[in-house]
Amino acid sequence: MKIKKRDFLLRHKLLLLLTVIPVVCLTIYMLIATRLFEKDKIAYVKDTGVTVARSLAMQFRIETRGYLEKIKPIIEEYDHRQQKFSDIAEALFAKFDRLDGLVVIKKDDNGRYKHLAELKKTIQAGNNFINDYELIERMGTKVAESEIAVAVPKFSDVHLVMAASIESSQNHAPLVVIGLYRASELYEALTKTKTYENYLLSAGGDIEIGPKNSHIDTLTIRRILSSPLPDGAFDDYGGGENIISFSGTGVAGSKIASVVKRKDALGAVNVLITKSLLFFIALLSSTVIIGLVASLRISMPINELSEATKRMAMGQFDVRVISKSNDEIGELANGFNFMANEVSRLMNEAEEKARITAEMETIRAVQSMLIPTEEKMSFGKFYVIGHFEPATECGGDWWNCVKIGDRLFLWIGDATGHGAPAAMVTSAAKAASTIIEDMPFVTPGVVLEVLNKAIYETSRGQMLMTFFVASIDMRTGEMTYANASHEPPFIVRRKSESKITKKDLIPLINASGPRLGDKNIARYIEAEFQLIEGDSLILYTDGVIDLRNPKGEIWGERGFVRAICESVTEGNSAETKISGICDKIKDYRKEEALPDDLTILMCQYGEAS
Repeated sequence: MKIKKRDFLLRHKLLLLLTVIPVVCLTIYMLIATRLFEKDKIAYVKDTGVTVARSLAMQFRIETRGYLEKIKPIIEEYDHRQQKFSDIAEALFAKFDRLDGLVVIKKDDNGRYKHLAELKKTIQAGNNFINDYELIERMGTKVAESEIAVAVPKFSDVHLVMAASIESSQNHAPLVVIGLYRASELYEALTKTKTYENYLLSAGGDIEIGPKNSHIDTLTIRRILSSPLPDGAFDDYGGGENIISFSGTGVAGSKIASVVKRKDALGAVNVLITKSLLFFIALLSSTVIIGLVASLRISMPINELSEATKRMAMGQFDVRVISKSNDEIGELANGFNFMANEVSRLMNEAEEKARITAEMETIRAVQSMLIPTEEKMSFGKFYVIGHFEPATECGGDWWNCVKIGDRLFLWIGDATGHGAPAAMVTSAAKAASTIIEDMPFVTPGVVLEVLNKAIYETSRGQMLMTFFVASIDMRTGEMTYANASHEPPFIVRRKSESKITKKDLIPLINASGPRLGDKNIARYIEAEFQLIEGDSLILYTDGVIDLRNPKGEIWGERGFVRAICESVTEGNSAETKISGICDKIKDYRKEEALPDDLTILMCQYGEAS
């Protein structure tokens, strides 16, 4: 591709587009200014909230202390023997115009509060208060946890219920005194929602007084009460939706919390942002118009390249562009034409590759359905679990287990090589096994003879397969097996007092025959082995012993046997044992690719103790 001499560099034309710089600077400035104003506004809201909380805390402290000072003389006139108030107490109660009801209770030996005496004014609220035994009982319980408790009654919009434990000067036990106190100003300040929602929090974490629809959660209450500071402010845990301010009342560890929604507090900031955005949009529009006019000559050839690119993306690989200049855009046009030629060539190659990949994916999907999907299967006292890992997208290993009558059949095979041909051979074996499963009184030798016939007819001797079949009587544990040149499985005897060693592994080598698919007709001898409860039968393919580590060292049968001994010693269940073997395979292999498909199948007779 010939490169023409540049007569006017593209970077000189791009200088006209630098009008974007003031836009960027103004954007950054607006963001910084808005952020600073928002922080300043939040700080102001927090300071104001703390002031509100302090004011309410002081008002609450004054109200409660005034209440306590005025009811003490009344309590002093309480007659403990007759359990009633004297005439003086009733006169003092009548003079306390903000007190509409008074109840004296005391905890009895059973831990319940006993109603001793009462005073009330002839108003409906007083009657409702005296008769609200549930409220009085609850207030008595709260006083047991704190020196004073406050609550809002359901029957009044101007009263507060205050409870306190007061000791008499006559050396009697403390009395719990609960009063219906008219505190309309304090009640309105704490319950009527304005800019700030105010709450009275007890030391125990309860909302004593506050709006009906609370916007303060349990975590926020804990944070307020656990703060060592007398007052403060912070954002809540709900994503910063609220701003919380608080102040201690100095009464029984209670605190006043003032809550304001962040969006309400930052209303002025939102107005500022709106006006700034309008100004920014006007400035941006002016800048864009200037930039478009200045870049028109540059954008036209770029548009041609863009349209050509779109047409190529839609599959028109014969599209080309005409180079009209010798600058970077002209060079880009020449490069596009060269790229279009290369894309046309590569697309043809990719189409062929995609076809092959699709065929391989189909084979892989079919093979994935050949192997049992359950991780662990149980057949009476027999537990079977397998592990399969292909070396490529398609593997040549296959295993299965099936119950035929009273016998459990275990199958494991390994086709020569791996990939699509090997996968097709395993598919033939699976298809034949489905028919064999319905044959009555079938034996391992007969299984191998039928499989040999099926694989020979499928591959005509071009693809071979090693295979091992075991048939276990589930009533007696008697096992019959046949082998078509497959790796001999191991029987591992259970040992309860010492670790498993190589001497405890019994290889099944008494039956051997030719590989499947080598000849049209083959005969396979059978051998027998008596399983006892606790025995584990381990079947595998040669991909296990052919493993290599990153240094290129082969794991071999010795490494596999060592892994079996360690895993069987460490685990009891079949699942634990095969998991241990797989972990040791991973530790040895690291990230090294598999040289061949890897399959391990374990059958345990009874759960080991």
